[in-house]
Amino acid sequence: MFIAWFVYPVSVRIIQYSISWGSLVNEDEVLKMGMAFGRAVKLRRVELGYNQEGLADKAELARSFVSSIERGVAKASIASVWKLAQALNCNPSDLWVTAERLYDSR
Repeated sequence: MFIAWFVYPVSVRIIQYSISWGSLVNEDEVLKMGMAFGRAVKLRRVELGYNQEGLADKAELARSFVSSIERGVAKASIASVWKLAQALNCNPSDLWVTAERLYDSR
């Protein structure tokens, strides 16, 4: 289930709604997406010559968490993706574009 929060400027109310992914994305596909994102992070990290510990320090994340993301075991939050992108001197969207290409080329 996907949950989104919106704050409308006209009112101070926060509106929550959820979308059931149903048959759109199954667990296997989510795993493959995570693995593609992890490969994208690793490719960029290696391209810049960082080791996992260096990237983790720059991104202010645990090295084990960076390793888990790269292996597709852990799912990165929006904040973690942002921190990784900043540490890798790119935009979060750059990581996702690379992940999409890796996912599509499987």
